[in-house]
Order: sequence, then C-alpha cells, then structure tokens
Amino acid sequence: MPKITKDTSKEKMKEVADSDVARIKLTIQTDSNGREYSWDEKDGIFKHFDSDGKEWVKGIDSSVPGYWFYCPKVTGHSSRGFEIVCRTPHFVFLHQDGEKLTCRKCKSEATIDLKLKK
Repeated sequence: MPKITKDTSKEKMKEVADSDVARIKLTIQTDSNGREYSWDEKDGIFKHFDSDGKEWVKGIDSSVPGYWFYCPKVTGHSSRGFEIVCRTPHFVFLHQDGEKLTCRKCKSEATIDLKLKK
C-alpha cells in the first residue's frame, strides 16, 4: 500500500482509495462480533442485516484515512421541542472533505466537513 501523508494530493488520494475499494469490495468483511458484511454497490458501503432487521455498516480498510460523516439534516422536532436529525452514517475518505454528499436515507445534500485535529 502506498504511503499517504498530509502532503499527498487529493487526486492521488482518490486514485489510491478507488483502487483499494475496487479490491476490497470483492471480499466478505467480518467484525469482532462475527457479523459478516457484504458490499452494497448502491450505497458504496459494507452492510449486514441481523435477524431483527437492524442494519449494521462497516468502513473500508484503506491506506487513505477514512472517517464517518453523519447526515446533519434536521428532519423534524420532538414534542419537547428538540430537533430530530437524520444522523445516517456515511463513510468518507480524507480527500472528500468539502465535497457534496447526498444522504442515502433522507436524500438531502450536505457538504462534508471533517473536523480533524491538527
């Protein structure tokens, strides 16, 4: 795997991430609890559905740093006046910071804003 640093260009990071995804999506991933995750081409993520219908998602192991970005769309308000936020998790790579993303659940568009420590 190529070495990715903070000085690596976004184009190079995208190229490496795309090749890693193309290689790893052909596999079955497992977590520490023994759940098996299969690649979902439509959403571009590994998913597992348990017997209760609960959806589990898993990130992608790549040499490009990846992060979870949660949809910030306010979808309503509770009876107590609190905002209800979509919060659907999306796995994004470092080079996607600042790009637009369409939520796979609520279909709203948001700008990816990764808050990383310096």
